[in-house]
Amino acid sequence: MKFAIALIIIVITLVILVGSYAKTLPLSLKDQNIDIVRLSIHAFNEGDWSSFADLHSPNYLHHAPDSIDPVSLCEYMLSCSVAHEHFADLQYRIVDIFADNDNVAVLCTWHYRNDSYQFKKNFPDGAIQGSEINIYRIKDVKIIEDWYGCGPLMMQRLVSFSKSIEHIK
Repeated sequence: MKFAIALIIIVITLVILVGSYAKTLPLSLKDQNIDIVRLSIHAFNEGDWSSFADLHSPNYLHHAPDSIDPVSLCEYMLSCSVAHEHFADLQYRIVDIFADNDNVAVLCTWHYRNDSYQFKKNFPDGAIQGSEINIYRIKDVKIIEDWYGCGPLMMQRLVSFSKSIEHIK
């Protein structure tokens, strides 16, 4: 009986030691890169441009299917801040994310809701959503490049709506 109790105490002690050691292990490169991308998407959703810039390399390039040349960090941040200004409730949600070496692939959905009469005239339920796939390349703990592909129809409709009400503001 004493042997069984001693064995249980030893096992519990080992479990506690192993558990506490596992929590202090550094993140793998893959997990670190995934965290960088998650933080970038969170910063966009919050409109936190300082954190957003800190997560991107000064040599960052953004590749888009509707653009011949890649876009620099300054140009990309300007377009993101304008989009956020016009569509403050635009939110991205990560559906799936995984990493392979310095590349991180993300499947995101985006959602925008607006209860104004003008918006509901074009989108009767007051909401529009879409999805996109992004591939990020991380170097020296910064996003240095990304490619994205999305279903452009919904985003084009959203931009068209924005242009149609410019005169109202």
